[in-house]
Amino acid sequence: MAVSPGLSGAATASGGLALKWLDAISGTTFTGLGATYVQLHNGQPGTDGTANVSKVHTLGTIGNRVRLTLSWLGGSNNTTTNVATKAITATLPSWTGWDAGTDSITHVSVWTGSSSQGAGTFLFSAALTGGAKAVNDGDTLNLTALSLTLTPTASTS
Repeated sequence: MAVSPGLSGAATASGGLALKWLDAISGTTFTGLGATYVQLHNGQPGTDGTANVSKVHTLGTIGNRVRLTLSWLGGSNNTTTNVATKAITATLPSWTGWDAGTDSITHVSVWTGSSSQGAGTFLFSAALTGGAKAVNDGDTLNLTALSLTLTPTASTS
């Protein structure tokens, strides 16, 4: 059986991501992210992204986070409305051969490291669209959509 949730809504950015943004606007040399990885959660991931980690990362053979490939498509800045848009495309991950028993996935977190044992920098987390998705042994979980909105709190002019 394939379980195919989408992800949509406001993301909760981490302190680590906020520091990267502050580096960029303060003139500090910014090093782009080499790769990003998705971790599943069966509850709110918390402020450091380590709470409620899915059993598939701790009990199953999938273990590590799954790669999320992001590619730049373009962007624009509307000086009338002070709204900047950036478009990226993503190769969305799948978790095949679920073998950690029944779990109920509610959130994802995105990291710079692939190991679910604390490696990398936590970037942001978001809830799945439509609530919890139940998965069982033998299932495949496909992330089918990724739509995040970061709303500016200040004008871009």
